[in-house]
Amino acid sequence: MAQWLAARLGQPVVVENQAGSPAHRDAAVVHAPADGYTLLLAGPANAISASLPEKLDFVFLRDIAPGGGITREPLVLVVHPRWPAASVAELIAHAKATQARSGWRRPALEFAARLGRIVQMLTGVDVETVHYAGGGPASRR
Repeated sequence: MAQWLAARLGQPVVVENQAGSPAHRDAAVVHAPADGYTLLLAGPANAISASLPEKLDFVFLRDIAPGGGITREPLVLVVHPRWPAASVAELIAHAKATQARSGWRRPALEFAARLGRIVQMLTGVDVETVHYAGGGPASRR
């Protein structure tokens, strides 16, 4: 990505991968000088982080300006064919009725945990994130 972007901008591009939550990485970009030299590659985790009730000193949708799109990431919720739910509403109703701890698999650990928090906040269903090292292992369980 850095080589592609450098060729289009006509200057070197340095990629700095940072650990931590999307909210903290977003804050670093929001608080960087507005000189056009600091960019953020944002994805679903950034949008989800922005919707959680954390105390942030910025508003993602107000303080980050989109520069362009490079990918589309479809998100799909699936259940086993023998599961007694064929829709999201039925899945939530079943989890509430049985008081079962619902679990899901997602290779992006941070993203899944944050999405799980939103599901819990909206539905009251206790969601457990099952972590896997990649999409292949998560889809084979």
